[in-house]
Amino acid sequence: MKQVVFYETGLPENVLRLEEIEKPTPKAGEALVRITARNINPSDMMFVQGLYGITPKLPSSAGFEASGVVEESATFPKGTRVMFTSVGTW
Repeated sequence: MKQVVFYETGLPENVLRLEEIEKPTPKAGEALVRITARNINPSDMMFVQGLYGITPKLPSSAGFEASGVVEESATFPKGTRVMFTSVGTW
């Protein structure tokens, strides 16, 4: 699976990287969601630059909102469409 990550704050075009990572295994109370849509807001750009009200814990991924489809969960049936907020939706 892919993620957009940054290891230092700065201009998004200079610090964002696309990386391949292993598919995570959800823990109790979590769900694995295949992201189908995510937005890009000014707050996301500010977060990457270290200018937002939340300081990134590096390395970090950007993005605060997304929607998708549940792939694995003890709570939600597979295929459930969801939308959520979390740091790192990219």
